[in-house]
Amino acid sequence: MDYTNLPISLAWEVFGVQNGVDNYSEFRQKILDYRESHGRFRGIDPEIGCSILSQPFFFDREDWIPIPEDWKLNIVRGKMVTVPGSNEKMSVLGSPVD
Repeated sequence: MDYTNLPISLAWEVFGVQNGVDNYSEFRQKILDYRESHGRFRGIDPEIGCSILSQPFFFDREDWIPIPEDWKLNIVRGKMVTVPGSNEKMSVLGSPVD
């Protein structure tokens, strides 16, 4: 996973509705409102942090693990789970965590 800062206009251009809203105006307004509520400069085109899967991989269906009951659809970053039948914790990317 790579992490980078992008101006919100570019984040919208690259990710579109995958940012979680239907249009750029709503996206921009949500970010500006959030920044203002946390005492941060609104700016014209402020930068936001973006996590990007740079080398994704996919398990065969028979290797999938069950979705945990407490799994949230909007996990920002760093979710870990314990794999059933194992004492190993796994990150959202599936790598063992020490």
